[in-house]
Amino acid sequence: MSYPIKGKNFINASSGFDVIGDILETLRFHGTVFLHSELAAPWGLSLGKIKAPRLHIMLSGHCYMGMEDEQPSRINDMEIMMLPNGDSHWIVDEPNRKLTPVKEAGEACELGTPLFQQGKITHKVICGMVQFDEETVHPILDSLPKSILFSRLKPTEPVWIIG
Repeated sequence: MSYPIKGKNFINASSGFDVIGDILETLRFHGTVFLHSELAAPWGLSLGKIKAPRLHIMLSGHCYMGMEDEQPSRINDMEIMMLPNGDSHWIVDEPNRKLTPVKEAGEACELGTPLFQQGKITHKVICGMVQFDEETVHPILDSLPKSILFSRLKPTEPVWIIG
């Protein structure tokens, strides 16, 4: 299985070892989901920088993710976008949408008035982050690009199995 990053093969797991898996096994971490939602277009969220890797998982539909000084990336259904350094960024259903801070969208949900759910549901997305148990510096993790797109994933692959 290859995991392409912006058109390049990042890792080829068929070579007999899984570099990312081996690295992640040495790190003590846990994940947090901060958004698991069904959204109706139009929608757009802005997310500030944090000190933890972030993930955006498109379960259905597609979206665009953008960062300062970089071209937006399209994330299709059954794809995962990872931001290893937790950089500030935005996600939208289509380019040039008005952006709502993710904190504001979360507060609206807590008040029972979720944003982006009026009309036909067009997207299903999970957004989360990875937190490490202790301050960890790892040269390979530090050398990763600002964003990594995991594409061509099949619904039966272990990444989708929650157990």
